[in-house]
Amino acid sequence: MVLVKEIFYCRNIRLFRWNEKLFKNKVSNSEGLALFSIINTFKTFSRPHLDKIELVENQHQIVVPFNLSELFAKEKNLGPNLARKTRQFLSNTVKILGEQISNYLFTRFQIEPLIILKPNRPKTVIVVEVKRLRIIFDNAKDSNVGISKFIPPEIPPPQWTLEVAKDEDENEDEDENDPCNSYANDIHYYLRGLKNYLGVEMDFRTRRPLTRDEPRGFVEILPIEIGKRWEEFDKTVETCGICQDGFVDVDDKQICTTSCFHVFHRHCISRWLVYKNSCPTCRLVLPFSFDNI
Repeated sequence: MVLVKEIFYCRNIRLFRWNEKLFKNKVSNSEGLALFSIINTFKTFSRPHLDKIELVENQHQIVVPFNLSELFAKEKNLGPNLARKTRQFLSNTVKILGEQISNYLFTRFQIEPLIILKPNRPKTVIVVEVKRLRIIFDNAKDSNVGISKFIPPEIPPPQWTLEVAKDEDENEDEDENDPCNSYANDIHYYLRGLKNYLGVEMDFRTRRPLTRDEPRGFVEILPIEIGKRWEEFDKTVETCGICQDGFVDVDDKQICTTSCFHVFHRHCISRWLVYKNSCPTCRLVLPFSFDNI
């Protein structure tokens, strides 16, 4: 008898907007991309006394597309569907990990569908970092079952022809301001996985933006800070940073703070984010709507 147990830890869930012109219509306007970065440990214990141990460790990335409508509609099956599409996890892991993904996305981010679904908009990218341990107990007599049978196959990227990104109109003098120059190692790692999936050359250079009204490059959308009471706000802030009206006699529920700790009337910041996706005070990229917070 062979028993298989899987333990996982979801290390991080992040949301990005990828404003770079290199997709060549491989991803439709109605789709986003989910990248799973998985650190694996596979361990087999075999007879006669379960003292024969075989160990495999690796790390890899899986990219799967998803329908943006599932994200906007807060469909609870979004997370489980993403985990299932990777073909990497046991059914129980798919259920639990999927629920964690959906819950985090739906409670920590607010995204405005009308903005995202316009033609030639930046792509929405979900990144899920997972650490997984799979343990195989092989009790069978004279068993020749190897650990390789229990290691999930990697999904090969679509067979697209590798495209070298060409940007004849791009000014090389802008290289000093290229967002790619300031990316941390984890961002470069994500981009390698995404560009490999898309069949795009990894040249460590940011191409022209798909739109000029959002920041160029691979931009993280920070989770909104929720649940803060007015008593916890900076008491030196007496007026809304947008309309400049005071907060006196204003219901606490009508005041909100951003992840960069700036304070606004809820209706003011909601209207602002319809046209701009950055903080009016410091320009930090923000979620696209505060309506449901």
